Amino acid sequence: MHEKTTKIQNRYDGFLQTDCLWTGNTVYGFNQFKVKNKFVKIDIEMNENLRLGKYVERFVSFQISQENNIEILAENIQIQQEKRTLGELDCILLKDNKPIHLEVIYKFYLYDATTGASEIEHFIGPNRKDSLSRIMH
Repeated sequence: MHEKTTKIQNRYDGFLQTDCLWTGNTVYGFNQFKVKNKFVKIDIEMNENLRLGKYVERFVSFQISQENNIEILAENIQIQQEKRTLGELDCILLKDNKPIHLEVIYKFYLYDATTGASEIEHFIGPNRKDSLSRIMH
């Protein structure tokens, strides 16, 4: 197996073994989106310069594409107003013919007890502007 292909496969296998941040709907009433982790040979091209979130979005897209009951309708939809980007929808899909907006969150968070007023507000991104609670609102 080619070195780059092996590296992508190893990263994908590691991604599949990553635990979820929470279970059920304990964080702001949001439920985790679950699909069965299938350790299969990943066959996609990857740009090594993608930041972590975009890299993992490619893995999620590949993982979802392996499911028979899920159809991806659109990915990475920019929401703009007067040439200003307001946000992005990561993925719109149909699961068992039910529409779902899937937001992919795969980041490094640091715990800083001096930031915020609640446990979830203590989790901040490496640049300190990003926080787990901010993403959830």
